[in-house]
Amino acid sequence: MTRRPRVQRLAEHWIRRACGRLPQDDRDERNREWTAELQAILADPDLRGAARRHVRALRYAAGVRRGARRLGRAAGWQPAAASGGWASRSARRPLQPPGLPDGVVTGLAAASMWLGAIVVARLIPPHGTPDYPALAISAIAEALGAVAAVRFIRWLRRKPPEAPLR
Repeated sequence: MTRRPRVQRLAEHWIRRACGRLPQDDRDERNREWTAELQAILADPDLRGAARRHVRALRYAAGVRRGARRLGRAAGWQPAAASGGWASRSARRPLQPPGLPDGVVTGLAAASMWLGAIVVARLIPPHGTPDYPALAISAIAEALGAVAAVRFIRWLRRKPPEAPLR
């Protein structure tokens, strides 16, 4: 019994999942087309080395996932989970409600560090010399806060305008 390489199975899985984002009438045709292209990439004689072919196949499958999402939105199709309820397509792995937006955990870490630095500075006041550890902690907290703000703004910009913020 011969098995397909793990990279090929992973890429085919991504393509199948991407086809699930498309309207029903396009799924089978696109799946056949994209899987055939994947086979051509994996068997390409111009690419020397299996690692290069595998990387290109995974990049192709990731691009298919992004493209299928855009094609599904352009067609106006939404899966059952995006239409309001938390319907599951699998009994083993039900859909989960969305997690926190990007940057929230980083922002909480920054705020905790900043407050911790304030508490330490109040409990142990400096005696004439600059408090370098407190300055370092507050500088790291400021940098984390800036990273959190940028990640949150980028998350907001990626959010589709028709979907309400939760």
